Amino acid sequence: QAVLTRASPSRRSFPTELVSASAFAMPSATSGETADEDNDKGATPNTVERHCTDCGCCVLFLLALGFQALVFHYAIRNGNPGKFAHLPTASGDFCGMTDTVKDKPYLYFCMEDNSLSYKNAKCVADCAEPACGASQTYVAEEFAGMVCLPDTKTSKDLASEALKLLTNDPNVERMMSLKGVISAWEVLAGATVASMVFGLVYLFFLEKFAGCLIWLGFAVTVLGTGGLGAAFIVASQQPDGGDGLPSSGDSEKDLYVGVGFAAFCLLCVCILLCKRKSVNQAVQCITSASECIAESPGLLLEPILAMLIKLVALVVLAFGFLYLLSVGDGVSYHPENGIEVHYTDAQKAYIVFYAVFALWLLELCSALSTFVIAYVTQLWFFKEFTLAGIAGLPKAYCAVLRYHMGSLAFGSLIIAVTRAIRIVLQWITQGMNESGNAVAAALACVMACVVACFERFLKMLNKFAYMDIAINSNCFCTAARHALSVLTHEATTVVTIEGAAFIFELAGAAAITAFGGAVTYLVVTRVDTYNDPAKDTFVEDPAILSVVAAAISFFVALPLVMVFGCVSDTILFCFALERLRAPMEDEAKSFIAQMSCVACWSSSPTARKRPAADNSRHPSGTRTLLNKCTETSARDIRDPAR
Repeated sequence: QAVLTRASPSRRSFPTELVSASAFAMPSATSGETADEDNDKGATPNTVERHCTDCGCCVLFLLALGFQALVFHYAIRNGNPGKFAHLPTASGDFCGMTDTVKDKPYLYFCMEDNSLSYKNAKCVADCAEPACGASQTYVAEEFAGMVCLPDTKTSKDLASEALKLLTNDPNVERMMSLKGVISAWEVLAGATVASMVFGLVYLFFLEKFAGCLIWLGFAVTVLGTGGLGAAFIVASQQPDGGDGLPSSGDSEKDLYVGVGFAAFCLLCVCILLCKRKSVNQAVQCITSASECIAESPGLLLEPILAMLIKLVALVVLAFGFLYLLSVGDGVSYHPENGIEVHYTDAQKAYIVFYAVFALWLLELCSALSTFVIAYVTQLWFFKEFTLAGIAGLPKAYCAVLRYHMGSLAFGSLIIAVTRAIRIVLQWITQGMNESGNAVAAALACVMACVVACFERFLKMLNKFAYMDIAINSNCFCTAARHALSVLTHEATTVVTIEGAAFIFELAGAAAITAFGGAVTYLVVTRVDTYNDPAKDTFVEDPAILSVVAAAISFFVALPLVMVFGCVSDTILFCFALERLRAPMEDEAKSFIAQMSCVACWSSSPTARKRPAADNSRHPSGTRTLLNKCTETSARDIRDPAR
């Protein structure tokens, strides 16, 4: 930062998180100004001369998409997700699935030396059937439509032992959890629809009650996550666990989930206490965004379109991933490791590629939405009213699909690869913790934190790069460099104001997430269809299903709540760009300075400054926000220590 300050005195000091980016984004501080002026076309999204950008990355994406289609076809032909609804025997036969036991859907544990053994488990057609001989038979009942569980009333110890056999085997436990998620797909669909409705209502009332809704969102988040945390913690202290079954292993899991929800609740409370002043700033940003959306109704359709596009992509990708996971090259039983699923090297490569491409595609959907919102908002800011309404939306999609898919694919690929590395590091951390290697676990955890920090910075930089692509038609790297120079210039204060809407985004997304998770937990634990162990639709672990529902609700809420933050950030970016486009003018001297002797004999050049921004063409809320930016910039110039 010191080097950049000495080399480029025209740039103000900026936050540390942007310093490293400035180092690689600007080849040299002395040439930065000229390069940035060359990269600014001085046009608007409607008047700039567009050309195809980052064509090589567009070709790479199309090739990856073609290979993904081949992997998807391979999974559909060779996979069978029905395996996840049936348990395998030690010999590898899936009860109710394999041809030899297709009419025997239940797994029955036979006794060996007065104890149950997975090694001697058999498939049976009915739990009342004597599968292991008279001396090894016990009274059993159907459990989750997958296994014959010893009667908890007459053979409580055997029932506990059978559940331990299931929950102590990680692969079997994952199969049972996945089966519960699949069985309760109606609940997940209902939670998704409820979250969509909640989010739309949230947006509808936002324009008039921005401040109240932010506080209401935090209240719902605190109460929802706090209530869920308390419910899981209380359930973990019950003698028979949260699901009422003895020694099911749910008590420890419920405790972890409850502590996680409680920690998130405390985090929200800390944000409320420490960021109270930021709420007023967020309200100003949201008010300005509301004015833009009111005059550009196409922006109200974009989050709905983005949500539907991402939802369809997520469903198709999840469907294919289930089929791909079920193409395993058989299963086997190991006395120490339990049931093991085997994949060939090619199948492992397919799974890794499929997962990385799924991250890339979902991030590309987010980038597409960001570009479209930025495009329409820029039309509104520069008062091209004929195009800022509904007509601006298809024009934005045409521009990005025709010219800039390569740039969006480039930025999305960077995020996808970074996120994949972070997930792998987190997986390594978990594995090292389980193996007892504390040093390796700590090292992997530190690396995961560094990668996560870098990922957050890249997402922020990508967003402004897409804004620059929309208005200047630059390639991705040039757009990122130019956008960063705009954000960190002394004439603007966007860096300090940008992200103020994060308070609103956090409140809205967290409230919708807590709402979806809480509704799912109440339905699963109160409705007999999912709470009766004798039924095929029984959900063995409500905690897992609640977490899945919360994740889906968050995924649905994100496009809805981020539209206001993206609009407000685009307005600030346009304001900064307009300020830098304004020609410099001589600063007027006072009468005393003009008549002084020092002025007569001094050879110092006349001070130059940028003219005051004319914000009169904007609505009152936007005008107030931009005037505040102007005042803050002036204070920063007068007091560099700020």
